[in-house]
Amino acid sequence: MTPTLDLQVDGLRPADEKAADLYDGMHEDEFKVLARHDVGERSLILAFDTTATWGSLYGEPNLAAFDAVRYRGQESFSLHTSQHSNLAFARKWLIERGCPSDALQLSWMRPGDELTARVEERIHRSGDRYEAVDQLAMDSEATDAWTIAVDRTAAELPVRLFLEEVQPDRGTYTLREGAFPDGGSTWRWTRAALARSTAPSISAAAVLASAPAAAAVARPDRGRSR
Repeated sequence: MTPTLDLQVDGLRPADEKAADLYDGMHEDEFKVLARHDVGERSLILAFDTTATWGSLYGEPNLAAFDAVRYRGQESFSLHTSQHSNLAFARKWLIERGCPSDALQLSWMRPGDELTARVEERIHRSGDRYEAVDQLAMDSEATDAWTIAVDRTAAELPVRLFLEEVQPDRGTYTLREGAFPDGGSTWRWTRAALARSTAPSISAAAVLASAPAAAAVARPDRGRSR
């Protein structure tokens, strides 16, 4: 059974206004913990936001990353959070805050192929290379998640689309990267792919891999300026 989020801050007050706003605006019982790493009084947590599925906005990010630090002597706590659609970007945020990557592995969900693992690892190590500008998550029989980002190192085709597809019945997910000249062309392709991938026999990731305007990026250095 997936545990409900518990930041372990009972009896503590927010250390600053930001922590107060974040904590007051959330309900811990709405999040299911996927992975957690505790070091002393610091907790780095990857969670699923159960409200995203039936939220007021279609396609809201359904992954939340938390960094909570408890100061027992001061009876206070700090809190930072980040919302994501793609698992790789949620893990990246936590890894950059000191969470070991091994602590973020899911026993019931694994990369579906070598290319997925390679693209995911590149995101984890990307630093400030990618600036995420939009994201979308869709819950269905085959769950899709999209992140559109600007690759600051790309000499051409700087807008990247990261498409993640989850196969719940197999316990796997695939991650692909497409390259586009601008945001408009990215969204035009995305809308067309959504329409085409409604057929059960067609995978959106397969569409991305074969699209002339968005070839899958298989090499880690593709698009990097010299």
